[in-house]
Amino acid sequence: MKQIKTKITEEDIAEAIGHAFFFTAADGVLSLYDNADIPQDSIRKLNTVTFCVLQLTNGFLVTGQSSCIDPTEFNSVTGRELALANAKEQLWELLGFRLQQQLHDADIRL
Repeated sequence: MKQIKTKITEEDIAEAIGHAFFFTAADGVLSLYDNADIPQDSIRKLNTVTFCVLQLTNGFLVTGQSSCIDPTEFNSVTGRELALANAKEQLWELLGFRLQQQLHDADIRL
C-alpha cells in the first residue's frame, strides 16, 4: 500500500512548478492597445503591477500578483519575488486540498 504524506512541504511546492512566467500590467496592456492611445501616466502606473503565472507540471496554471503604490519606488526584482510568493500561496491551498482528498479517500483521519 502506498504511504500518503500528511503535510505539504516546500519541496512539494517546488516539484509541482514546471515553469514561471512574469510580466507587468503594462506589458499586457501594450500588447493589446496602441501605445499612443494610453496616457504615459497610466503606463507608468501599470508598470508597477507584476503578474506571475506558474505552469504546474500537470499543465494547470496558478497566478499571483504584486503591486507598488509609488512608481518611483518600484523594483522589478521585488515585484517578481512578491508575485511568485503570492502564486505559491495559491499553490499551497491547491496541494493542501489534494492531500486532504487523498487522506479522505484512504480513510485516514488525522
